[in-house]
Amino acid sequence: MKTDKKWIVKRIQEADFGCEERPDGEKVKVIVTLEDAAGKLSEVLVEDDWLYEKGIDEGSPWPLQGTVQEI
Repeated sequence: MKTDKKWIVKRIQEADFGCEERPDGEKVKVIVTLEDAAGKLSEVLVEDDWLYEKGIDEGSPWPLQGTVQEI
């Protein structure tokens, strides 16, 4: 279900491909942990370059409000 909550970036960590390497030509992806005002956590997988382009860092508001899928 989609939500209209406001999320804050709690943590950014590089995605792990396990024993496999990142496929050739695939951009570096990171797992972004988001937290809402009630303390609920959610994770999204995004390209690291996109975070830099948007100036998003830990503590930043998540710019795509309403697009986080709660799990």
